[in-house]
Amino acid sequence: MTGIESTPVVWGIITLVGTAIFIVSASSGLTKGIRILSNINVKAFYAVALFLFIAGQTSYMLNLGTESLGYYLTHFFEKSLFTGSAAGDQLPRWWTTFYWANWFSWAAITALFLGRIAYGYTVKTVILVNFILPAIFGGIWMTIFSGTSIQMQMEGGALAGVLNNSGPELVLYAVFKALPFAQIVIPFYLFIVFLSFVSGADANTAAMGGISSTGISPKSPEPGILIKATWGKTVSFVSWMMISFAQIDGIKMLSNLGGVPALILELGVLIALFKIAKSPAKYDVSDQKEIVEDQDLIDVEKKSEVI
Repeated sequence: MTGIESTPVVWGIITLVGTAIFIVSASSGLTKGIRILSNINVKAFYAVALFLFIAGQTSYMLNLGTESLGYYLTHFFEKSLFTGSAAGDQLPRWWTTFYWANWFSWAAITALFLGRIAYGYTVKTVILVNFILPAIFGGIWMTIFSGTSIQMQMEGGALAGVLNNSGPELVLYAVFKALPFAQIVIPFYLFIVFLSFVSGADANTAAMGGISSTGISPKSPEPGILIKATWGKTVSFVSWMMISFAQIDGIKMLSNLGGVPALILELGVLIALFKIAKSPAKYDVSDQKEIVEDQDLIDVEKKSEVI
């Protein structure tokens, strides 16, 4: 967008700015910084998707999306279990298997954050908000962006050239440049991508701070600012080192390394879940005395209302 060359110095400046913002956001608490940034981020993504849906080839997107949904439902198990071994196809290893394995390194810390924000809600609501609605939005998003990209490639073939000559990060710019108001849309999209990074980073910083602290409870759910700042600076420094001197392959390597111990940890968590589900009362550590006192207070208030 600016013509500035990508160098470790530029990445370092971006890292410092991003780190400062997400540490401040995480330090302000779950219901303040993280919630505000996430709400802005979601609405901004809605706006970009709606713009592309209107400015792009709308009928082509809808037709291709309908066809793709049918193909997905028809070949769900086949594609989910496809490894490419018989045909010598490397794509599942490059993308599907890597993406699946990469989430092992994220699953534990993401689950802690989702569990934190799920407190006080029903299981039905948690499943709807964390699984069903994001999946629907993801399908709509891919229908709009992938439909636009495929249509552009089939008509002119320009995107493949950009991909091969300039790299995958430039493809999105090429898509936006072919649409109206590119000078406005591109900076706006870059801004919401930055917000995405910040909101994701501060959520995980808060989660890592929580498992590194004592005394975390529903009444006192936030870890201290110092532990959040420590984790934030550590993660940012490691990320800058890897992207500067090992490029994107270094980030992939870290994801794979994190996935192996995470797999072992999650197997233990799964066993613990079955044990708790079998005897929930045995592992109930809630303050029963406090619950009884709260119920007595409610009963007194009800009697007062009756009188």
